[in-house]
Parts: sequence; structure tokens; C-alpha cells
Amino acid sequence: MGKFPADELIIQNAGTFEEACQLVAKRIQPKLVDAAERAIEKWVQSQEWRGIFDWWDSKKGVRFYPPDWAVATQAEGIACYEWYVAADGKEPENEYSLTAILGGGRDANGFVFLFGASDAGAKKADFRKFVSDFVANPANKHIDVESAGFHYNEKEASWYLPWRLVPDQVAAQYDQIAAGVEVLGEAFEPLSQALQAIGSAHPFFVRLVAQARRQFKAPGEKKTPASKKKSEK
Repeated sequence: MGKFPADELIIQNAGTFEEACQLVAKRIQPKLVDAAERAIEKWVQSQEWRGIFDWWDSKKGVRFYPPDWAVATQAEGIACYEWYVAADGKEPENEYSLTAILGGGRDANGFVFLFGASDAGAKKADFRKFVSDFVANPANKHIDVESAGFHYNEKEASWYLPWRLVPDQVAAQYDQIAAGVEVLGEAFEPLSQALQAIGSAHPFFVRLVAQARRQFKAPGEKKTPASKKKSEK
């Protein structure tokens, strides 16, 4: 071996690597993503929530939310949870999302809570201050979202819940995944735990969204007419 052993290994096994890339792109990743989508959709339906489950459409993706976050002016909810793969908030570094889903590389895989300044009808600075004050308020500390696994990004005023599947467990149940049947074993346990964590932390986000909508009069909210305000005095 010379100074570049990895390069030499790829050169010596070029055909195998080419075949592996084709398998990842055309079979392994699509089947694993589809199985995960079905697992997420099943959980969402069990909560009687709504959702969009189209990982392959970059404009839709996999997003879900409770009915009371729906607004007439938007096709999606005013806030939602989204399945997200990226590298430090940027585009993924790896060509295949499979790498992040299985815990390889530096890309992150998980759920992000989406609710920003525009959703709340606020300016960015005002929204960041609102979220910062909300997090610091002792009245909101009874729901520990960090213990549930969420990471708070103060700069972005957002929360992220990482989860990754274990390669050995996925490989052990790949026949079920490839066949398109429900995966009941350990392969999707990290995903199931993440969904349960969303359920545990959800009351925190419900309170945050409700307070923001009241404070900023979010898009889709009905403002009290001036005539009615006068009559109520």
C-alpha cells in the first residue's frame, strides 16, 4: 500500500463500488425511506394528526402536525414537525441520505420543530426575543424538552430532535423492509423513540405556538374588529 490506501482500494474494486452505489440509490435507500415514512405516518394517524409524507419531493417532504395548527390560509400547518437531513443547517454533505439515517458522516438526521417569525407574523428579532423569554420563563419548565432529546438552537429559535438507525439492526430486518411489510422489530426502535419523544414534548410547543399567535396575531388568525372592541368596553 502507498500513501493513499483508500484510493487504491477503490481502484482495485471499482466495479464493486459502482454496483454498491447503484444499489444504494435505486433500492436500499428508497426502500428504507419508504418504510420509515410508513412508520411515521402510522404514528401520526394514531395521534389523529395530519401530515404530508413525500420524502422525495423537496417542496413537501415529511411533515406532520395536530389539527389545531391548521390554518385556512396555508396548505400546511402554521407549525409542524419535519423529518430533516442536513449538515449544520446547510445542504447535506453526503450524496446519500442513507449515510445520515444510519449514523455515518457528519450529516444530521432527525425531526425539527418548524415555527418561525413569518409563521407567527412577527419580525425576526421580535420572534427570537419572544422565544428566548418563553424558554427562560419558569412557568414553561415543567415540560423538559431537552430530556426528551430536543436540542435548542437559540440563534435560529428552533428545536431539533436527532435520531439514527443502527446499521446491524436494519440489516437484520432488511428482508422485511425490502418486502414493504411493517417492521416490528428493533430496526426502527430509534425512530419509534423519537416519535414518542415528540408526543412527550408536544405540550411545550403547543403552549409556545398559542402564546406566539396571541401576541403577534399570526397569519390566519382573526383580529378583533375595532367596532367590536369598542362595544366590549
